[in-house]
Amino acid sequence: MSIEKFKVGCKVVHPDHGAGSIKSVSEENFFGFSKTYLIIEFFSTGSVVKIPVDEVLNGNIPLREVLPRNILEEKLKLLGQDVGVFKESYQRYLLDVKSGSIDKLIEVINELWFKRTKRQLHSRENKLLKEAINLLASEISIAFDVMQDEARSMILQAVGASEEDAENLFDTTLKNARGIKWVLKENASS
Repeated sequence: MSIEKFKVGCKVVHPDHGAGSIKSVSEENFFGFSKTYLIIEFFSTGSVVKIPVDEVLNGNIPLREVLPRNILEEKLKLLGQDVGVFKESYQRYLLDVKSGSIDKLIEVINELWFKRTKRQLHSRENKLLKEAINLLASEISIAFDVMQDEARSMILQAVGASEEDAENLFDTTLKNARGIKWVLKENASS
């Protein structure tokens, strides 16, 4: 991985902050040592964070580019599929969410949602499920050019959530989700 991949204006995903845009690259000197930072503004919170480039390049911070819409459309189809065996470990789920991998993120959403249909999740599992859905929604909102609420609705509908489930989890409704899903099916068939 090289720094050339991350240019000003590039849309990226951080496993703690969600999707954002690189606003600038800055170099700072501390006690005679120079360090380069990516200055990223995150869309869902509006916060601006300095990320050390060397930590990204050596893999300590799993920053990646936002996936293109067509790839995210394929990933959305994986939501709501039968999960088979549960990992049964909150720590494992947390590591998967923080890994930066979209496939692991989707796996966590599928597993926790399926567990949620069988029993009430523990509060930290419920919080992690919401965090995982919001993280994926932040990326979908950029790739599909929709509001984050609409992206979250797309995810909830893909896992088979009822409006009541969605309201219980997020205190929101699945507004416009049916229209969005219809548009996705239209685009997939053309």
